[in-house]
Amino acid sequence: MAHEKLTTLSDVGLKSLTAIKDQIDKESTGSAAKQLFPYEPRFVPRDKDLFDLFDTTPDLTGADVDISRFIRDGDELDVQVFWREFPNGGPAKKTRPNRRELCSVPFYRFRDFVKASRTTGRIWQKTYRKGWQPVDDRETDRIYPGQVYLLEKSCGGYNPVLGWTGDARDTDFDLPKTGEPTPETIETKETLQDEEEDAEDLSQINIWLNVLEHTRDVCEKLNDILPAASLPEHDEKILRLAARWHDRGKAHDMFQSKLKRDALAQGEVRNKLAGEPAAKAPDDAWLRTGPRRGFRHELASTLAILETLHRAKPDHPGFAWPDGLDKSGFGSRLTESELADRADDPLVRELVDLSPEDLDLLVYLVAAHHGKVRMSIRSSPDDESADKKQARGVCDGDTLAQCKIPTADLKSGLRAPEVRLSLDLMDLGLSPRYGASWRERMQLLLECLGPFRLAYLEGLLRAADCRASIDEDQPPASKTKKEVG
Repeated sequence: MAHEKLTTLSDVGLKSLTAIKDQIDKESTGSAAKQLFPYEPRFVPRDKDLFDLFDTTPDLTGADVDISRFIRDGDELDVQVFWREFPNGGPAKKTRPNRRELCSVPFYRFRDFVKASRTTGRIWQKTYRKGWQPVDDRETDRIYPGQVYLLEKSCGGYNPVLGWTGDARDTDFDLPKTGEPTPETIETKETLQDEEEDAEDLSQINIWLNVLEHTRDVCEKLNDILPAASLPEHDEKILRLAARWHDRGKAHDMFQSKLKRDALAQGEVRNKLAGEPAAKAPDDAWLRTGPRRGFRHELASTLAILETLHRAKPDHPGFAWPDGLDKSGFGSRLTESELADRADDPLVRELVDLSPEDLDLLVYLVAAHHGKVRMSIRSSPDDESADKKQARGVCDGDTLAQCKIPTADLKSGLRAPEVRLSLDLMDLGLSPRYGASWRERMQLLLECLGPFRLAYLEGLLRAADCRASIDEDQPPASKTKKEVG
């Protein structure tokens, strides 16, 4: 019956789903509805919940926002486990299970298993910041439903016929082949990048590209998408501007220092980059880690927009304090060199002409295009060792080198000026430099546009970036044709 009803749908919008449910309720005095919708949710997301859940920032331990009460029945008490063999150490940071090898285990039974087997060092749990971390058999109270655990095969606990047994002697079972990719196990660079705080998988492609080249590719992909997106002209304008600025932060020394010096020093590479900072490079040109763990180039891009505008027009309405409060007595004055970035520069003029609301949307889209920096800017555990204010690997006062970004018509490049990045807006309250804090700006933006419209705009820019990166990673002969939608 469910399949039959689904085939009658032309879309899954709220209006269509409501209509078909009303139709089902009228059939057979409601018995059909009970067959199709047997689940009675205990928790239904309210407006406030939707707005709260929009902020996907992990907490200080790296844990994601808990949505289990909305998607998991209260009687569902399982953790998911899978087994692998590691003859030479433990799992790699990017080790992931496929769905077919996951085994459901009641969390209280798994707790007992961990306590009894004393397998510290052979059972791991995935953490967002550090990857797979050993589970301490003395801290089993941290095991709760919904988590995923990886076990060394020698831990046992599984029988091919019975499934989970919890018996450490049950080690005679075959592991699934994980080396051969299938539609269920193929990992994309997009999903791999989502798994880690400072991953830059999308920047690892088969060729070298500078910031100007890659940004132009993203803008072209966005132009392909927008005709089918049915957006107001105003939203398209802000999206196009966000696409042009989205990778400005890759000119940061911390991003460039992730590349091997000897690779950058090759004559062919220098000629290809033409004196501009690299945005993309082959896999073997990258270091495993950069000087600052957790560095996010999109935060540097966002701060560059704000500082470029502030240097050109420090009294821009987007930096004003509310209720006509005067901030002139707070903060330091701009130096003559900073004031040199006049608003008659075409690139800067576009920023000066933005309304406060447009400015907030622009910086949000730039910050959120990898899903790492969205509703809040705050320090992570990787930033704790910094001797001054630092967030996501960006340090207050960092210098961001100049680089070219495309003109509006994409026919040439304009040089964005060198700026010193300020993290004033990560503090709550009013900033002498930028006015409202990041949190306040984003909360007002979310309330103004709503979670669905804002997420849609965010998704369009990210889709353009992903499509451009996929095409750039293809051999020249197999470049995909431009798509619409």
